[in-house]
Amino acid sequence: MKISLTDKVALVTGSAHRVGKAIAVALAKEGVHVVVHYNGTDPDTVRDTVQDIKSEGVDAISVQCDISDPNEIPKLMDAIKDHFGKLNILVNSASVFPTQNFMDISLEDWDLTMNVNLRAPFILTQQASRMMRDTVDGKGAIVNICDQGAFAPWPKRPHHGISKYALWMLTQVSAVSLAPNIRVNAVV
Repeated sequence: MKISLTDKVALVTGSAHRVGKAIAVALAKEGVHVVVHYNGTDPDTVRDTVQDIKSEGVDAISVQCDISDPNEIPKLMDAIKDHFGKLNILVNSASVFPTQNFMDISLEDWDLTMNVNLRAPFILTQQASRMMRDTVDGKGAIVNICDQGAFAPWPKRPHHGISKYALWMLTQVSAVSLAPNIRVNAVV
């Protein structure tokens, strides 16, 4: 039995381009309204992504937010509540993956990677779960996008791999903590 996603609302972080965009468009094809999150993406790219999503017959908005700053994340959640009034799905797709040798990673590089790839999904999971509980009878789905760097060390992206391995553990912990109403999974 296929679950209907029609008229659900999804936040896909980092969805203006690359993997996030592919996820957002795929959700739109299933009838999901989409919040396109972006930070430093070119405005034309963001506009094109929103149009691609709307061409599937669903609604979409774009919200700029620097998720590396925890003080900005509430404005993202407020935009969702103001426009859609609910949230059913969170996809933590935004990621930074700088190429650096282990010995060249500065504390600033480390912090940025951990803040975007791990801390932001943690905060977003908490805030999305609260919104799901308040607006959609406590039910929802959260998907964290990990990658092979979590399980096979990439010598040129060590801090990325470490952050994704930690995201894998965050997925497991939040899945147990938020079950059974909010399902949390990871895609590797």
